[in-house]
Amino acid sequence: MKMKWSAFYSLLFLTTLASCGSEQFGTTPQSSTSTADPLKVYEAHSCTNRTLISPKVDIIYVVDNSGSSFNIQDSVKTAVKNTVNSISKDFDYRVIGTTLLNAPGDTTPNDDYRVMTNSNEDALPSEASSRRVFDPSDLTFFTNPITSYAPERGLGRTLEFMEHHLASGLLRQGAYHLVVLVSNGRDDEVEYVKDGTNLNYPTYSDRYQRFTNLKTSLSSQQLRFMSVTAKTSCEGSKTSNLSYIKMANQLYADSGATDNNSTRDSYDVCSSGLSNLFTAVNSSIQKIVIPHKYRYWPITFAKNTDTRTSFGKVEVYRINGSSAPQLMPESSWTWEAAPSGSKDIREDSGSEVVSAYHFIRFNDLITYPDCIQVKSVDRTEYFGYIVLQREPKPDTIYVTINGNAIPRSTTNGWEYKGNITRSNIKVPHPDSPGSEEPPIARSGFMIQLHGTSNYYKSGDNVQVNFIPAAI
Repeated sequence: MKMKWSAFYSLLFLTTLASCGSEQFGTTPQSSTSTADPLKVYEAHSCTNRTLISPKVDIIYVVDNSGSSFNIQDSVKTAVKNTVNSISKDFDYRVIGTTLLNAPGDTTPNDDYRVMTNSNEDALPSEASSRRVFDPSDLTFFTNPITSYAPERGLGRTLEFMEHHLASGLLRQGAYHLVVLVSNGRDDEVEYVKDGTNLNYPTYSDRYQRFTNLKTSLSSQQLRFMSVTAKTSCEGSKTSNLSYIKMANQLYADSGATDNNSTRDSYDVCSSGLSNLFTAVNSSIQKIVIPHKYRYWPITFAKNTDTRTSFGKVEVYRINGSSAPQLMPESSWTWEAAPSGSKDIREDSGSEVVSAYHFIRFNDLITYPDCIQVKSVDRTEYFGYIVLQREPKPDTIYVTINGNAIPRSTTNGWEYKGNITRSNIKVPHPDSPGSEEPPIARSGFMIQLHGTSNYYKSGDNVQVNFIPAAI
């Protein structure tokens, strides 16, 4: 006759083993069925860091203050002023405003300027500090035009101003240098035309060479001359195809920029379409990225209080960009503990201290923008004791592991040990040194398994059928 088993008891593995059923009193046949917790997979994914340094950008506005500037449309004047607001806030900038023409009797025109800056790193030279403003409207564009005639020499005036302030420190070494020259005229020193013939063209070569020398002296990332002059026709205007526009096009080509091929840094003062003056420039100026280098990587799924030296099977993957994770050979890294509970994980300038106990140590440095993924599978744990919560009649015990019957034997099977208090139910395994650690202590009616092949491990199913001892 087939016996009916009606109750289920639990065995505990790690913190909990699943159990089912309800115990009955008396000598009704009982069944204790349990499944040891499966192996747990842990995963940590994080990426390297970098430091973003705002690029230094010096912008020099040279703005028409001649009598003819009265003819420049108000909408264009407003658009020029508004271009200052379109400078990227990601830049470490100095915006310098000066005039195109020297005022009569002004013997120090290079001191006639205003400067606006957001730099937290570079202090202004002492002479510039008194000329600092905090609002773009205070850069004095298109104010107080001079009424007496003076020849226009925009290229020479710009060069003299920049050459003077190369020495004063107003213009910074290694910065991007942008000139924005606004005029409805042309350079009389360079582009004096009579009967269609340019009379002073050799002067252009001198101006171009001086701009080239300035770029070298400043170690400039880019030196660009942005001409806001007459390209079409409007009241009081003269085109500057052989001076301002030509210089804008040539220095643009020298810069290697490709951000505004359609204009090549020349814009039409006869229209108000200046809203994109800095749009392309903003995108072309490269932010400086300092990639950080890492020797150690914290294992975030391991608790600081866990002092084990191994976490089962560990795999380390390196991810570069959008490529699939690449498994790193075990010879390229080691597992390392930090008894102090923290490590400086970087090996470059600065530090990056992380609180953790467990780290991966790389043989070769990991550099931004790489990411690291660490996977760990719980170490398989082996058990040599089965715990019942009800006392069985030993002669009625029937044990199966994963459906396979285990014989009763003190050498190669199971043995009933009786009621035991707080005993480690785990056992070592020849192929898994240390698998009995950390111990799991349980109390109850114990069945001990004997023999090298009689044990149960993570994920195994254990069933014990028995008749309880009489109460």
